[in-house]
Amino acid sequence: MKINLIIVGKIREKYLREGMAEYIKRLGSKLKVIEVGYEKIPKVSTISDEDRVRLLEGERLLKHIRSNAYTVVLDMKGMQMTSQEFAEMLKNVMLEGKSEINFVIGGPLGLSDKVRERADLIFSLSKMTFPHQMASFIMVEQIYRALNILSGGKYHK
Repeated sequence: MKINLIIVGKIREKYLREGMAEYIKRLGSKLKVIEVGYEKIPKVSTISDEDRVRLLEGERLLKHIRSNAYTVVLDMKGMQMTSQEFAEMLKNVMLEGKSEINFVIGGPLGLSDKVRERADLIFSLSKMTFPHQMASFIMVEQIYRALNILSGGKYHK
């Protein structure tokens, strides 16, 4: 199965880039991180400005999502899971015959309605709020953990 992490912005913090690189190396070619550009937020913004930013970032994200791919968007209002439940969800997606799964993380203003509508699952890492870059790192680690659980590895124990 091909796994994509599609995020708005770049991972700028060196320690997070290095941590993500380590997990990606362990996963081999199973995971690809796709970074799309931020839209500049006006210093004095209105609701319509923020909607426009979400819309433009959403269009960039959607360009990387194939119609037959299973797509999970991260949103604070989404479903929460334990690591074991997350692994089970991945297993079920694989058993459905999906060859590609996307995990999508929006920018500072969140995701557009179009991206949310495209989701097969809306998922939340936690009730807590994490910086965008940290959420990307956590997602990569949890993908690694889930695949390790499914293969009977010792990482999770």
